[in-house]
Amino acid sequence: MYQPLGMMNAERAIALPAKAGETLLLEGEPCDGILELRSGLARAVSFSREGERQIMAFFFPGDMLGVPLSRAHRFSVEAVNDVFYSRRSLKSWQAGLAAGHSSGGHSPLSEICQEQNAFMARSLILEQALSWV
Repeated sequence: MYQPLGMMNAERAIALPAKAGETLLLEGEPCDGILELRSGLARAVSFSREGERQIMAFFFPGDMLGVPLSRAHRFSVEAVNDVFYSRRSLKSWQAGLAAGHSSGGHSPLSEICQEQNAFMARSLILEQALSWV
């Protein structure tokens, strides 16, 4: 059984599998837990009202997904290939906020920044690609 550094013994994280194309988080659903990608590659996607799918960011092992910046998920997360991830309850994550630590031994603020960095990196790549056109 996997147990991340800094996680109290009362809560253990089991690595859960997901197949390529499987949805891990669904945009608009309530934020009820935090996911940590253990292996594989995941992507953040959003759907327009017209049903067009846009890839917004990519996540790599060690990245935290679904950090609750609002009550509902701001994007969906799909497995690009077969992945393993662990899930931590929102209540437990909030307790970590109060104690000043999180599941990976990093500060909760660094987890939020880590998730946002994936979006900023994609923006920079798109900006460069558009400048070449």
